[in-house]
Amino acid sequence: MGGSASVVVFFQKGWKKVGQPPIPKRPLALSFPRLPELPDDDPLEALDVCAIYVQNVCRFLIDSHSYLSISVSALLVIVALAIRIWTDPLLPLAADATPLIIAVVGIIMSYRQPKERHHLVTTAVLVVVGIAGTFVMSWNRIRTEGQHRSEVEGLRLRIDSVGGQNTEILLALAPKPGGPISTEETELTRRQNVEKALRGQYILSHPNVSAGLLAGTELPPADWMNKRLKELGEKWSVSPTIESVVMQQESLPPPAVDVTVLFGNDEVSSGANTFDPNKQYTWPEWERICKKPFQCLPERDLKGNPVKLDVATKGWARIFFDVYNVGGSTLVHPHVVVNLARGKNVFLSTIDQRPPIGTPLSADKLEFPPKLNLDIVPFSKARLATEFSLDVTVGTLVDDFALGFQIFGENMSMHYVFVPVHVVRTGT
Repeated sequence: MGGSASVVVFFQKGWKKVGQPPIPKRPLALSFPRLPELPDDDPLEALDVCAIYVQNVCRFLIDSHSYLSISVSALLVIVALAIRIWTDPLLPLAADATPLIIAVVGIIMSYRQPKERHHLVTTAVLVVVGIAGTFVMSWNRIRTEGQHRSEVEGLRLRIDSVGGQNTEILLALAPKPGGPISTEETELTRRQNVEKALRGQYILSHPNVSAGLLAGTELPPADWMNKRLKELGEKWSVSPTIESVVMQQESLPPPAVDVTVLFGNDEVSSGANTFDPNKQYTWPEWERICKKPFQCLPERDLKGNPVKLDVATKGWARIFFDVYNVGGSTLVHPHVVVNLARGKNVFLSTIDQRPPIGTPLSADKLEFPPKLNLDIVPFSKARLATEFSLDVTVGTLVDDFALGFQIFGENMSMHYVFVPVHVVRTGT
């Protein structure tokens, strides 16, 4: 019985003879399902047809292991690329388009009335679309908030780092107990650096700072500055009146200058004593009032009218440049440069710093840097001019030359005056 049963079974499986190996059948070639024809009158019925087609495609892939592995691999690659490359540009777009997609689905469902047997499917479709849209919008919001938190945290870390470095600079600039006494210029520079560092500290620790603070033209409030200076062990303070002078009011006209050249008296170190302080003059009147032996030439009179500089037998003479601020705002940190604009063998020096007799005359430039100058207040408030003086030593063969006077500041562009000079040698 066992042997005959085996024969039957083997025969049914296609063996030619009992005991011989079977001849395998050639597998039938599976074809990819064709796209179905969708009905035009009922969208839900078309949806059912699409669902059936998807089921057939899934069965085809499951029965064909090679197609299944290729499809799954391709799908994973596409999903990975989409997440990696297109998440940032497409996710916000999908979030913005979600309400429109839900509205379109609702419109289609409204004018294409589904059959009663499709009501459950209709509800399910709407719920799925709504959940998917909510997921996309929530995912986009969570990603955006996460990116914003990361940016804010990075900015906070950078601000903390800058604040720490600023504090280290302040501690380095603070005076050391028992340390050497700084010279006047060094101490002035140190205090200016302390002010800059405190300005940066105030900006980092306070919201809504003014544009002037950010630009470096204003100081923080005097109360805050003086408190921090005391904490740093400084013995000086910031005066509100000085601060108000430094801070330029936008409503006031900008600073503007007019220059007058004074010469003819080499015995004095200042030309201010040539004016009568008891009389109130306007600045154009003030420029022309000179006491002998001084001569005064406003810059508007210098064209075609050179300065007649008498060097006598000593070979040098003194020149004073009086600067009038005829504008409405204080000129902050003025910077003055006097240079030899024409000629040679002329030496420019500060008062009583002339070169020894017989040395080459090659200093053709003299500079008055901002750290040595006071801010120039408008003449309407100060009733005075700001003076810059120098000694001019000329060679024995020099008869004519020219000087260039330049002045500029933090809130004023350069003002240039060309000063022609004719050398006179009385007593020779």
